[in-house]
Amino acid sequence: MFEFSYNLYENISMGFKFESHDVLRDNFKKRLNSLLSIRGKATQIVDDTDIPKTSISTWKNVAKSPIPDIVDGAKIAKACGITVEHLVFGDEISDFEDRSLLELARKYRKALSDLEAMDELQKSTVLIQIEAVADSCRETSKKKNG
Repeated sequence: MFEFSYNLYENISMGFKFESHDVLRDNFKKRLNSLLSIRGKATQIVDDTDIPKTSISTWKNVAKSPIPDIVDGAKIAKACGITVEHLVFGDEISDFEDRSLLELARKYRKALSDLEAMDELQKSTVLIQIEAVADSCRETSKKKNG
């Protein structure tokens, strides 16, 4: 039976084989630094969560600092738009382009859902219309910035 722990590492590690805690901590630190460079500064995560900036700074900079507890880890992941698993272990969504695409998919979730409800002919028609409007917008922008 699974026992709940507030330790992020212990909860996620249940049933997984992986590197040592030191390697996970170092990888977490690298991912956190990468996320902070993409999102701006630690203050952005502080603004989106109630995690003190000093905690984020410690996780980010101190060599042997522990990884955060599961609650803080979940808050960081949510604020960055990623999963807790990615924050701790990394996963297939590792480069900026993939994360940007994922953010767009979340932003346009309703439109994508509406497209999925259409038959192929309707989808094709709507996509042609979207492309035509986007091309027109790009041309207008080119003329303005010309």
